[in-house]
Formats: sequence, structure tokens, C-alpha cells
Amino acid sequence: MVSFCRVSKMRDHVERIHLRGFVSEEAVSCRHPMCKSQGLVLKYLQDFKNHVQTVHGICLRA
Repeated sequence: MVSFCRVSKMRDHVERIHLRGFVSEEAVSCRHPMCKSQGLVLKYLQDFKNHVQTVHGICLRA
């Protein structure tokens, strides 16, 4: 895991690096080691953002 000086920097990083090119109607897999080992794939980008917030405690932009 990487530390960021501000929440906005972390959100910018996630959107620029990890979510670049994803369409809101496209399936997204969670790259967290625990979720990855379970093969977790979420149907929509918004489902992924909800998952990241509820399971991992990271709030991304809507």
C-alpha cells in the first residue's frame, strides 16, 4: 500500500492509474490481494466504488 499526503491526491491517482479507460457499464475486478484471490469481479464501475468504500474503507469520487 502507498501513502498519500492528501485524500485528493489518492483519488487522482486511482482515477488516473487504476480506473483509466473503464466505462461505467464495464465489469471491474478488485485488485486487493484478498479480493483478487477470491476472483471478485464487480459488474459496474459504481459497484466497484461502493465495494472499495464498504469493504476497504476508501471513499472514491462518485
